[in-house]
This record gives sequence, structure tokens and C-alpha cells, in this order.
Amino acid sequence: MVFRHNNGRDAHVQAQRDGGAKVAVVEPGRILTAPHDPTFPLTPDGAIVTRKHGEQIFDISCHALRGTRLDEAAERKKNGFGELERRRTAKAQLDTLRARLEEPFHIPGHEAALRRQISTAENTFHNSFHTGYAGASAVRGSGFHAVALNEHFGYGSDAFDFLEAVLHEGDKLRIDEPGERFRHDDQTWACRSHREFTTQRAAVAMARGAYAGVVEADKNAAKARASLPAEELLRPAARVSWRPWARGRNGSSARPSSSSASHSASPTARPPASPPASPPAGPSRQALGFINCPALRTGAIMAN
Repeated sequence: MVFRHNNGRDAHVQAQRDGGAKVAVVEPGRILTAPHDPTFPLTPDGAIVTRKHGEQIFDISCHALRGTRLDEAAERKKNGFGELERRRTAKAQLDTLRARLEEPFHIPGHEAALRRQISTAENTFHNSFHTGYAGASAVRGSGFHAVALNEHFGYGSDAFDFLEAVLHEGDKLRIDEPGERFRHDDQTWACRSHREFTTQRAAVAMARGAYAGVVEADKNAAKARASLPAEELLRPAARVSWRPWARGRNGSSARPSSSSASHSASPTARPPASPPASPPAGPSRQALGFINCPALRTGAIMAN
């Protein structure tokens, strides 16, 4: 998720630079101040300054949501959520777990379990409270847009308002109307306008980020598997089929007799001859499946 988010953020900023924005920066620091607490961290994903609409601040979020639920996620970014007291409590619990991580470990597996607890506590802390970006942006005199995207690179309602505010003014000209239009060396027939150029670039960048995230998860899983004791690696995999008679060795779908079923379920049944083979090195089949993503095959713009 982090790779996909960061790639989409960088692609939107770079597309506005290519479109002639006066200023387009990633994560501008200390431009917003929370109304309730000046020390509360408020770092949006980007800020873009155009000649017509001035400064527009935006923050991107990726979700597995559709329609109105995507808009609800955008409202949380704009107006905030949660309670400040819950954040303080979650921060105290997180600090306690991190302090325990500095202590020496004598029980095998205890460190891994504690790191999982810390990961859960971090999610609780980040989802406990946020003041929102809209109020702080209004105090600064800037517009704010919550760019909510789903896994198929679909935009929420507020994201379309963001595009209208930052895109090249030539997109609003009629076909026969004279005026300056968007031009770029990487344009193709599929992205003649700045809007198409921006959305296509962001979609390709997020697809590449999703692939990078799966590859990184595979590497972490391989490291975790390498650290397991030998008895864990040699343990046979659990049977997942709830109808083992669905298809026999000869391809028949007949249910076995009670005697054969009881024999197969006997505790003295012969164990597997050898442990399951380790997966080959490199990206998994799930990771390689992202290569077939249409966004990776569409157009010539590959965001780096």
C-alpha cells in the first residue's frame, strides 16, 4: 500500500510540473498548523500553485472502496475523525511496547510476537484521531482536496475537483478554439489532454507500486521462512479440501466407502514421503500476475 500511495503522489506532482504549474512540491513541510494544537503534525502529500487558482493542497489515500464510501473516506481526510484523548492513550501504549522492544529477549519467538503487537498498536495510534486538513488549509487561504483512489485507479468526487483546479487551461478549450494547449514529449494518442496525461501517469505509477509492494512482501516472507526452526519447515501442510473424495487419483468423483474413509483418517496413516518443496527464489506467481495489469500495457508513459 505504501509503494502504491507514494508512486501515485509523485506521479500527480510530476504531471503538474509537466503541465506548467508555477510550483509543485511533494510533502511541503510546516505549511499547515492544526487549529487545536500547533505541535500536531500536519504534512499533506503535495502542494500545487497555478496561475488561475492559486495554491491547492492535496492528500492522497488508497482504498478498496467504491462510490459513496470512497467519498466518505475523503471526508475523513478533510474534516478529521476520532478523539484526541484516544490518540494520547494509543500513543502511551505504543511507547510502552517500543520500550519493551529494547529489553533483552530470552524466550524464542517473543521478539516476533512483540513486533506484531507494535504493528497493531501503530495502526491503532494512526487511526485514533486526526484533525483534518480542510480547516488548516482554509486558515492559510489555500484550497484542499482529498484525492481518494481505489485499487482500480478510480477517483472520488473531490479528486475530480482537484483535477479541475490544477490541470492545464488548454483542456477547457473547444476543438476549434484557438489558444495554448498542453504539449509533452511523452504524449500519445491516448493522452492528448493534460487530464488524460495525469490520470494515465498516476494509474501506471500505482500499478508499478503495487507490483513493488508484492515483491517486497515476498522478500519479507522469505526472510521470515529462513528464520523458522527446522521442525516448522518440515511440518506437513494442513489439508484444505473439505471433500477429499471430490476427485480421486483416477479422476473419478465417487465417494469412498466408510472403511476406506476411516482408514485414510486413521492416526497411523503414512505421512508424506518428503516435505513440500520450497518456493523458488524471486517474485511469486501473485507478483508476476501484476505484469498483466492493463495499466502497465497502456501508453508509453511509465512513471519512475
